[in-house]
Amino acid sequence: MNRLAALAVPAALLALGLSGCGSKQDGATPPPVQNQPGSSSQPTGAPGNTAAQEDTSAASDVKITKCVNKTYGQDVTLEVTNSTPLPQRYVVGVNIKDANGGTSEARFAKNRMEPGQTVTQDIPGDTPLKGEVTCEIGEAKRLAPK
Repeated sequence: MNRLAALAVPAALLALGLSGCGSKQDGATPPPVQNQPGSSSQPTGAPGNTAAQEDTSAASDVKITKCVNKTYGQDVTLEVTNSTPLPQRYVVGVNIKDANGGTSEARFAKNRMEPGQTVTQDIPGDTPLKGEVTCEIGEAKRLAPK
């Protein structure tokens, strides 16, 4: 019995040490790094990481060429150009406002745009508004192409 107790204590200590008790690392993947406009699309400390990284500096690739209010909603025309040397996926949200504080939104999504490619697309606003409207880019992202 004494021999069994002598083996049980070191075995328990070994199990405790292997379990990582007290460690703050639980093996979970850290949350994704979100880049700020003008920053690199590579997360710091992750050289060679080719995981899909969100690039929020894509707003400079988007032009609103038309923003017209209609009875049923708005007609918004976007011109999106991939200014990068790689294929990209683009997601763009346009915020639409009227003089009374009413809001609407229009969405553009293109799964794959080649380097230098320009896409011009009409997209509808989703909520009827009254009177004159203004449009501004609310969100513009580049992602890894699908």
